[in-house]
Amino acid sequence: MYARARSLSLSLVRSRSLDSLPSIHRSKSGSRFGAVLDMVTDRFSTAILCVILTHLYQEYAKIFMFLIVLDIVSHWISMYSSLLVGSDSHKTMRDDVPRLLHLYYTNRTVLGLVCLGNELFYVFLYVAPFVPQLLQQYPVLNVYTGGDLAGLVRLAIYACFPVHALKQVINVIQMVNASNDIVAWDFRTSYSRSS
Repeated sequence: MYARARSLSLSLVRSRSLDSLPSIHRSKSGSRFGAVLDMVTDRFSTAILCVILTHLYQEYAKIFMFLIVLDIVSHWISMYSSLLVGSDSHKTMRDDVPRLLHLYYTNRTVLGLVCLGNELFYVFLYVAPFVPQLLQQYPVLNVYTGGDLAGLVRLAIYACFPVHALKQVINVIQMVNASNDIVAWDFRTSYSRSS
């Protein structure tokens, strides 16, 4: 399992970092299919990592399952809402949405850094149990980390946790805001049909 863990860790860091960078620099143009594909691959890659974490941290399995559901549902409802109202993307924000959600989706740097911090939180949780094997295979890491790689990984987890928690708050706000938009759309369309 460790050999695969090392490869997976490196792949996760590389792919999630590269995925977050375009959020910072991405232009506003792009296809709807590209937006949906990006959202779907992000959701499922995070879900797969959370499923793996349920095996490594069995006492927190229900929390990871809840986080999977929150992530998928909040983005699905938001995407559905944006399609109903004719928006180009679930990332297109009106001025009347909650400030935190508006900042998150209109400032590409904030979006990219929050996504990166959230994913790194999961990656460091994944790496933590494998630190002893890493040190056995790469003793030079003791030199570069002052002999406390486990402490540095723990510190990275603690440093990324506030960003992870912020991302979950944003998911809840996004879900509530999109749900309100869907209900408002239902009222408008049912009222126009009845009159």
